[in-house]
This record gives sequence, C-alpha cells and structure tokens, in this order.
Amino acid sequence: MTRFITRIELHDANSDDYERLHEEMEKRKFYRTIKAEGVLYQLPDATYRYDGDVAANEVHDKAREAVKATRLKGGIIVTESAGSVVSGLKRA
Repeated sequence: MTRFITRIELHDANSDDYERLHEEMEKRKFYRTIKAEGVLYQLPDATYRYDGDVAANEVHDKAREAVKATRLKGGIIVTESAGSVVSGLKRA
C-alpha cells in the first residue's frame, strides 16, 4: 500500500470553506492524521494523508473532486511518501 500526502490551498476561502473541504476530503478517504513512531499526530491544516494501491494522479483527481465540491478554486500538490519525520505537531 502506498502513502500519499496531499496539501490544498483554497483561493479566496474562509474557515467555513476549509471545514467543507475537510468534510469532502474525508468522504474520499483522506485523513488529517499521521502516525509516526507509534504516535498519532494531527497534520497541518489542509494537509491530508491517503493510503491506497493507486497512482498519484488518481489521488490528485480525488482531491480535485473535493475542491470542486467547495465551489472554489484551489491549488493541490500530491506527493508519494516513503516515510515521515515529524516535530512540533499536536497529538491527535
């Protein structure tokens, strides 16, 4: 199973728009937490984890659908992760 990290920036958005984005991303199996060294952490705002046997472009397409559901435009970046090192994140 491959892990992806996705970051989205909505253009001209407010906090309610981001709450809607979080809901839409969750519907598509994106999560706002990450486990590192056995501890579950909250990812930075509008950063998501996706685990699956898919290609990065498929993850991007799912994220783009979520952005479209907010009726706003936004920037999206998807990266395939080989592992993570974290610091300063809040425990989930």
